[in-house]
Amino acid sequence: MTMRVCERESEVLAAVRGGMWPTGCAEELRVHVGGCAKCGELAVVGAAFQAERAAAVMEARVGSAGVVWWRAQVRRRQAAMEAVARPMWGAQMFALAVALVMLVVAGVVWVPGLQWDAVWAMVSGSAVLLCVAAGVVVMVGVVGLSLALGREDRG
Repeated sequence: MTMRVCERESEVLAAVRGGMWPTGCAEELRVHVGGCAKCGELAVVGAAFQAERAAAVMEARVGSAGVVWWRAQVRRRQAAMEAVARPMWGAQMFALAVALVMLVVAGVVWVPGLQWDAVWAMVSGSAVLLCVAAGVVVMVGVVGLSLALGREDRG
């Protein structure tokens, strides 16, 4: 089945797209559309699309400039508060970790009857224990600093 092409199809399409169908176009074109099935179909479908487009444009309501500006300001403030809160949370966690370490150290220091000379001799004699302790201190510092700066990896 071959579809025949009408030479006036582009005129009908231009009239529909321009919003001139049917009242703004020549009588001769309206008569042609009445007799040509292809152009008649094009005019009906095109007019339906144009009507839907016009209805959609009428429904799309943009808020007043004041409301749009106010919403943008609220979003900006929320984003700023979130950006400030991340490093603060990290700093709080770091402070908590330091406080816990200090509490443990203070508890060990004030244990009655603890002979610090013996503890120091045991620790200084064990290089592995010193390395582990230094590694823990460095890791706590690095993690705490990265949290405080808000640059922790989330992946």
